[in-house]
Amino acid sequence: MATFADLFTTCYLTGGSEVVEAPTLAARIEASGVIGSSEQERRDAYAAYLAMLGSSVAQLAASILHGYLNKQSLVVAAAPDGPRFRIYGDRTLLAGGDGTLHPARATAASRRAIAELLAAGQTGITCREIFDGFPDHVEHEGRLVTLRQWHDSSVRDLCFGELFSLWRTGATRILASAIFRRFGVPSPDVEALRSE
Repeated sequence: MATFADLFTTCYLTGGSEVVEAPTLAARIEASGVIGSSEQERRDAYAAYLAMLGSSVAQLAASILHGYLNKQSLVVAAAPDGPRFRIYGDRTLLAGGDGTLHPARATAASRRAIAELLAAGQTGITCREIFDGFPDHVEHEGRLVTLRQWHDSSVRDLCFGELFSLWRTGATRILASAIFRRFGVPSPDVEALRSE
């Protein structure tokens, strides 16, 4: 059985668009990153993942972490031995430095791929090429660690030890739970999994 921390990690570390865009239920389950020792356990974990995506409390947790990380900057790299660069949050993304250049390159490659697809019906640029430019390592205590290691060694403690225990987080959770218990159905797969 997946824990909240496992599901939160899956949601935070996997790209939602990869899951949604996968062509089959099996491919969406695979893209979600959920784990299990059997096909049924993975399906159950995926159902829990979808339930979490529709949960106001889970979305609040993601929002709090997102807001905190936006105020801080992170030193990241696109490979275990790649050059380090600083990235900033939504409102400070263009604060300068190499951290601005990396997203700009990925954006340019993505736009070029779309233009080629529209003009010629095909492109030589793969999703993997674009995603390979995205950071997948974070500097933690002076060394680069994978996103998973960073989550396990730092983010989880930050969330449960500091951010989620703030009084305003508790008040917001109570209010959000009272007004918006669920945010709707995040995927048609919810119904498909229920009908089995």
